[in-house]
Amino acid sequence: MLKRIVKVDLFAYVPEEKVEKHKGLCTAAVSILVILVFVAYTINRLVQFIKDPSVGYSLQYTDVEDDYSIKISNFAFALASEKPIHDVSHLVSITAVYDTSRNGTAPLVLKQKSCGKMAGLPSYVDKINFICFDPYVVIPGTPENQIKYQKFMTFMINVTDCATFLSSLPISLFLVIPDEFEVDLRNRAFINKTESFVLEQVRLQPPLISYYGVSYQRQDFIMSPDYLIKWKNENRSRLSITKFINSYGTQAGCTDGETILSIITLAMDPQIRLTYINYESIITMFSQVGSFWTTSVLVLGAFLIRINKRRYDKFKKSRTMDEP
Repeated sequence: MLKRIVKVDLFAYVPEEKVEKHKGLCTAAVSILVILVFVAYTINRLVQFIKDPSVGYSLQYTDVEDDYSIKISNFAFALASEKPIHDVSHLVSITAVYDTSRNGTAPLVLKQKSCGKMAGLPSYVDKINFICFDPYVVIPGTPENQIKYQKFMTFMINVTDCATFLSSLPISLFLVIPDEFEVDLRNRAFINKTESFVLEQVRLQPPLISYYGVSYQRQDFIMSPDYLIKWKNENRSRLSITKFINSYGTQAGCTDGETILSIITLAMDPQIRLTYINYESIITMFSQVGSFWTTSVLVLGAFLIRINKRRYDKFKKSRTMDEP
C-alpha cells in the first residue's frame, strides 16, 4: 500500500547517476493533498463562476445619427391637482401635432384616448386619468436636427375652465416612461418588464405660459458572453428622460379656451449612452486557475525536491558507510 502511495509523488528527485526517481512517503502525501486541493479549488471556482459571476462595466458615449427619430406608442401624461391629488385633465384641451408641413407633407394630428389602468405606478396616482395618443408619438431627433429637417413634435395645453382650474392650484404635469427591462447580472440576461413605469413630475406655474422641452436619451446595453452559459453578445435599448429645459412667458389673465397653459416639445439627447456589461469568460477563469496552480506547484516543488534530494544524499551516504 505504501509503495502505491509513494508512486504518486510529484516531487520525486532524480539522482544524476540513476535513471530511477527517488520518491518519498512524505512528499507523496503532499502530492495527493495538492491534487485534492487543486480539484476542490477548481470545482469551487467553477461553481462561483456559474452562481456569482464576475462582471465589470464600462461606459461610452456616441453621437446620435443624423436625422434620427423614433416612434413611441406608449407615451402618456396627465394633469393633476396636488390638494388633494386628483385629476384635472377635464379642465383643459390638448392638441398634439407631429408637424412636417414645411417639408411638403401634411401634419399628423394625434388622437387622444384614456390609457386606462396603468399598473406599476405609485398608488397616489391611481385616480389620475393618464392620456395616450394614437397612432404614435414621434421624437424627431435632436433640437439641431429638428431645425435642420423641419420636423417638430408639439403638445399644446389650453385651459377651458379658468375659474375651476385656478382654484385647483398647485397643478403638476405627470409624464410616464415605460421601464422596459432590467439587467439580471446573476443569470446573464435582460428581464422584460411589461407593466413597469417611471414617473416624472413637473409643476406648472399658471397664469404663466410654461415652455417645456423634454429630452430623451437612448441607452444601449451590450452584454458580453462568458462562453459557458451565454455564447453570444446580447444588445437592448431603452429611452430615459435626462433633463427638462423650461422657460416661462407672461400673458394677461385667463380666458376660457384661449389661455395657453403649457407648450411641450420632445427631442433626443445629442448623445447615446452605451453601457458594456463585461463578464469574465470561462477561458479566462481556467487560465487564471492554471497560472495560479502552475506557479504554486513550481514553488512548492522546488522546496520538496530539495527535501527528497537531501534524503537521498543521506540515504546514499549511510549505504556507503555500511559497505565493507
